[in-house]
Order: sequence, then structure tokens, then C-alpha cells
Amino acid sequence: MLGAAVSANYFRVFGVEPRWGRSFGPEEDHPGRGHAVVISEGLCRRLYGDQAEALGRSVQLDSDSYTVVGIASASFCFPNVDTELWIPLAFSDNDLQTRSNHWLNVIGRLKGGTSVAEAQGRMSSIAAVLARQYPNEQTGRGIHVVSLHEDLVGETRPTLCLLQSAVACMLLIACSSLANLLLSRATGRRREITTRAALGASRSQIARLLFAESFLLAIGGGILGLVSALWGIQLLPVLGKAYYPHFSAIPIDSAVLEFTVSLSILVGALCGLLPVGAILGRSCDHLQSALRDSSYGFTGGGQAKSILAICEIAGALILLICGGLLLRSFLKLQETDSGIVEPDKILTAGLTLAPARYSSGQSINAFYQAEQARVARLPGVRLAGAINDLPLTSAHDGTTFQIEDRPPFAKGQEPAAETRVVSGDYFQAAGIALVAGPDTPRVILINRTMALRFWKDAREAIGHRIDNGTCVATVVGVVGDVHQFGLARAPLPEIYFPVFQAQDASDLGQNDA
Repeated sequence: MLGAAVSANYFRVFGVEPRWGRSFGPEEDHPGRGHAVVISEGLCRRLYGDQAEALGRSVQLDSDSYTVVGIASASFCFPNVDTELWIPLAFSDNDLQTRSNHWLNVIGRLKGGTSVAEAQGRMSSIAAVLARQYPNEQTGRGIHVVSLHEDLVGETRPTLCLLQSAVACMLLIACSSLANLLLSRATGRRREITTRAALGASRSQIARLLFAESFLLAIGGGILGLVSALWGIQLLPVLGKAYYPHFSAIPIDSAVLEFTVSLSILVGALCGLLPVGAILGRSCDHLQSALRDSSYGFTGGGQAKSILAICEIAGALILLICGGLLLRSFLKLQETDSGIVEPDKILTAGLTLAPARYSSGQSINAFYQAEQARVARLPGVRLAGAINDLPLTSAHDGTTFQIEDRPPFAKGQEPAAETRVVSGDYFQAAGIALVAGPDTPRVILINRTMALRFWKDAREAIGHRIDNGTCVATVVGVVGDVHQFGLARAPLPEIYFPVFQAQDASDLGQNDA
């Protein structure tokens, strides 16, 4: 299960409280006192079945005992949609004094009247002060403020806007078709309308009749749309979770109902306006003469029908363009080489090692060597390896570096590369092309993007030494690029450490390939 270490006021910043129980108190945000845990409603049902049975119970997390003090609502899924429990962050004194760690995600609530731009300006000032006070750790670093909405939607915004435009075009086509049908039907009801007028029906009464028919169709369509939406949001998390993980957090709430009702009323009014205008735009004398006329329908409305037909064609054309753009984007992604050969033949599993049992690099290395050997002996398995972060999972773990025998980069302008810790036959199992050099005491592999950024040819990188501030290692090989952060994003420079030479072997712990 996935958990998060959060500050005591984490839930209050979001403006929510656990559905049952309580959140963390300030006293629990200190080392040795943070043995409380808030679990999700789904995890509560799986473990205990009922919230009354869960509150006050003890659970073992990484060999430590935690007491369940609260149960979060099923709709609360931050910082990750798969997060199922939260524990206090509980910084130690050493953590508070360390300035070189940059792994926290900070969330804040703006005061009333404060814009994101104003918050960005103030945070930039704070970052500049920190850079002056701690030049070795903070030079070249900054603070970027984004709204929660922007953080959740992110790079999916253009595609979502394109889909929304396509839906708007479909609505335009449907409205034009409905208005055209209502207009044709109304012009065919000449005798009925003129008879009503002759019997004393006023224009407003006839208009209400025609509008009522239009509103009935629009409201019926709105109800069908809501039913379809209820089914759709059940399918979206299954079909599109890999593209947008927060689909499961999309609700059908009061705002959606209000928007649907308002849009249905607007559509009903617009679709009923044309037939009402076409019929009641005539004088009473004209209606009476129409009653004496032996023809069946009105002869008017031709221009309006032509305009509606043009709107339908225009909407269909825009819809085809949107569909073509989506299809082109999909085909382009299909053509992108992910860097992984035959991913359908690769199985992965996540592993988390208990710190109390695996506290040293030696014990972690021994576990992975034994586990990979056992997996490799299983029937049907050809190769087994491990990596700390699987490709296409958007997991970041970067480091800055210098290249020996070259002029050093200025402070704060050092290039950065993503770091990966690998073990066993990971590259062979994933089908990543490998060019290896001699085995030296401290070695690393880099990807093709990093090699071509600093050398003319990938082979020229072999033999050069990289200093990331913690260790100096020799480049012994260049591997193919892997799209770690999605097929739509270009590969970034990457450094691969073997697990037995990683600075912190505990970094390897989460994924086997």
C-alpha cells in the first residue's frame, strides 16, 4: 500500500477532516510522538470492514506500531490517487538543519485576495534570501508556485480542452438538428396553430405550447446525459487512469447538476425560439388567411433552415478536425520508441523492504541478489533485474554533476541528470541497448541523450569521470533512451548506478523488472 508522511495541519490546509475520528495534533508532529495514522475508507473496509472496528487499532508500518486515529473519506486522494494512509512527518533536529534535501512537496492555502502571481513573487524573494544564506546548497534553486488545479491537470490540459471542444461541436450539431426538426414540424402544423388562434388562443399561449415541447426534449436529453455521465465516470478510471490518474476524483456533484439543468434550459429556449418566431412572427390576419388556405404548411422558414444546415455542417467539420488531431497524436505516440523492447512480455512487481530488517547496503544487496536468482529460476522467466523507479512512472530523482578534465560549470548552473539504481539483468530484461566498457571500482552508465549532450559521439563518453558531489564514477557504457516520464515527453539525461555501488543502497527498493 502507498502512504505519505505529512505535517500535522495537512488535512486542514485542504479544508477537510477525516470522515471518522480525527486528524493529527501538533504534538504528534515531533520525533518519537508521531505514531498515529489516518487510513483511507477503502483500506478501512479491506482491513476491518467497519470504521468502529478500525479506530484505536494498532497497525505495523515498517516494523513500527501506529494507532489508527482517523479514517479519510473515499473522495480524498492526495498527494496520490493510490495513497491509502497518512502518518506525521515528524522532522528530527538533524532534518531541520540539513539544507541539501529537496524532496518535500509543499502545499499552502492562499489568503483571501492573494493571487498566485503575488504568492510567486513572495516565494521568489524567500528563495533569493535562502540562496544568499546557504550558497552551497541553494544557489541556482528556486520556488515555482502553481495552483492545485494546474498541478493536477498539468500536461493533459490541451487534450482535455480539445475533447471539450469536440463535445461542444457535438452539442452544436445536436441543437441545430433539433431546431431544424422543430421548425419543420412547426411549419407543418399550420392548421393546428391557426385553429388555436381562431378559437381565441393568444400568441403567448401558443408560444408556451411550442416552448414546452422544446423544453421537454431538452430536459429529457439532459437526464439521459446525466445517466451516461454516471456510467462514464465509472469507466474513466479503468480506461484512462494511466493518462490522467485523477479521473477517479471526478464527481457528479451539485455544480454538475446545476450546469446540466442550466444548459438544458438554454438549449430548450434556443431550439424553441426559431419555430416560435417563424409561426408567431406573422400577423393575426395572416394566420386567419392561412386557415382558409388549402395548402398544408407554411412556406416560410427556408432561410432559417439553411442557416441551421450550415451550422450542422460547420460543427461536423470542426468535429472531424478535432478527431483527426486526436488520431494523429495517438498515432504519433504509437510510433514513439519507448526504449523498452516487447513490454507485453515484461512483468513487474513492487517491493518495499522493512528498514528495521534491511538497514545496511549489504543486507539490501544480499536480498536482491537472492531474490533475482530465485525469480530467474522460475519456469518461463528468462531474465530478472531490478530498478528503483520503473519507466513511464514519472518518478524524479535527480542530481547535479561536473565532468572531470573539463572547465567546471558555475555554481548554480551545473547540469542535472536523473539517477537510477539498477541490479541484476535489468537492461537485458527490458531490452535496453547496452554498450559496456571495462569493469572499474566505481562505474556508471549514462543514456544516449546525456552522452550526446556533452560529447560529439556516444562512444566518446566512455572513460570520462562524473562527479555528482557525493562520489566520482567512470562512465563505462551508454544505454538507449527510455521515456521515463511518458511517451509525449523527450528523454532526459540519466545516470544508472549499480546497486552494489550506489551511495545509498536503500534507494533501490520499490520495483523489479
